[in-house]
Amino acid sequence: MLFRKWIEKWRSYKYRFVPWIALNLRNRTVREVGSIDQDKTVPDSKVTESLSTFLHALHIAETQSPNNLYQSETMYNTLGYEIKRLESNIPGAGKGVFVTKGDIPVGNLVALYPGSIYWPYEPILIQSIGNPFVFRCIDGILIDGSD
Repeated sequence: MLFRKWIEKWRSYKYRFVPWIALNLRNRTVREVGSIDQDKTVPDSKVTESLSTFLHALHIAETQSPNNLYQSETMYNTLGYEIKRLESNIPGAGKGVFVTKGDIPVGNLVALYPGSIYWPYEPILIQSIGNPFVFRCIDGILIDGSD
């Protein structure tokens, strides 16, 4: 049982372990992006518009009822969908973000992934041990989104 837990942890962690990465370079596929603009699926203007609209609606909701913020209701009324962080149905997967109401149209902003940003040349070994919230971007930047 202990060995099985160790194997599960290793499978999740090995992609951040430099010797494992070096030994598996031959089997690795690399997606190259010529410029930042070529990799965008949603234009900055649309992201800014969505954020501005939602934040403005949240501000109005807060001023009308300062003691009870209705973020989920405001999100649904403004964007047409609601998301929540819930426990996954997959055993051992932890928590995830789920659409709980409405539908998300293609090309819309769904969520932001806030956290500490680490550039490709910065060490992150200690911070990443036992931390499943490290997200690797296509350009090599790492985001630590842990609570």
